[in-house]
Amino acid sequence: MKILNEITKYLRRLFYALPFAMKDDTVKGSDNQNGNVIVAKKEESGNLGEDLLKGEVTQQVEELRYSTVKVEDHAQEYSYVGNGITEKKTVKHKPKYVSQSNNRQVKGIYEASTVEEMDSNSKFTVKIERENLFPRFRLEEFVYKVNVKTMKASATVEFVILEIPDRNNKKSGPFVNYIKKLSDDYAALVRRMKETGNITPTDKKHILKAFAEKYEVIDDIKEMSFTTYRASNSVSNYLTFTFKGKPRFKKITHRKGEYIISLVWKKYELDDLSEKFHSETMERKYKNKERKDVAPMLMINKKR
Repeated sequence: MKILNEITKYLRRLFYALPFAMKDDTVKGSDNQNGNVIVAKKEESGNLGEDLLKGEVTQQVEELRYSTVKVEDHAQEYSYVGNGITEKKTVKHKPKYVSQSNNRQVKGIYEASTVEEMDSNSKFTVKIERENLFPRFRLEEFVYKVNVKTMKASATVEFVILEIPDRNNKKSGPFVNYIKKLSDDYAALVRRMKETGNITPTDKKHILKAFAEKYEVIDDIKEMSFTTYRASNSVSNYLTFTFKGKPRFKKITHRKGEYIISLVWKKYELDDLSEKFHSETMERKYKNKERKDVAPMLMINKKR
């Protein structure tokens, strides 16, 4: 098993290293029938691949981005039933409930200084800003998915953590033990409150606030955000949820191999990124049914 893991890591690094080896700047071909010459020339200012890798937003990048978003949105409007049959469904742009997987995102070529750094899981769908720059644990590294229940202004966010540690993450075991202690301490606190009796809702909030302050992984959060992509419940892609301010700890539950930490935010913002990705030139091409180039970097010269 260890040998298989090493082979998998090697192949992954080899895949990420391939773009570094692409040094051929020009590819030339000819058509003997009409003398057309196709020249594919790599130019720093006009190469779509280079622009994407560098993160530069050119017209070609804008058109590609808008085209991708448009196709994704259209595909979301249908679900596959079976036997080649699909049915149309309603896509939700202002959902009351959404469940989003927390996916790992590797660094790009121009973000990383080494191939090994590109292979590191330093970015996730869930993004958390915290007061402590060097926390013991970063919650976003261990969250399996987030469930969001929205109200008119407030929202409850559930951070779902798997009970079984990730063998590929050496920090996963200690983190799960940390969460288990948090869960056990909360269960003991709930029992004490029931035994005491006559606790008002206000008193309960103060008790839970004092409890949460003991756990940095909760108390340290000052903002959380994520962008939907293939989320549950027919929710539209590219919706960015932003929860600002320190949340209120509600509870932690343990069920079916999962720990679920529930936090409440008094306010949140919902931003539809697909509107920002709109491209006038690409929309005009769609309306005019213009023929799209096979490869944007190709320059075709024909004899007249």
